[in-house]
Amino acid sequence: MIAFNVYKGGRRLDQAPVTRSTTYRDDSRGTGTYTVRAVANGHERKPSSAALDFVRG
Repeated sequence: MIAFNVYKGGRRLDQAPVTRSTTYRDDSRGTGTYTVRAVANGHERKPSSAALDFVRG
């Protein structure tokens, strides 16, 4: 099974790896660049390239 962890500004957002969806809703405060890291066979892989960078103005 392949799963993924979601990060914003280097801080992990999910409590458990996401396995049942390809989307993630971020209700956390602040800004930051989003990345994901695949989890395969219980091991987290390298971070993806930056996906999004939201800045509140």
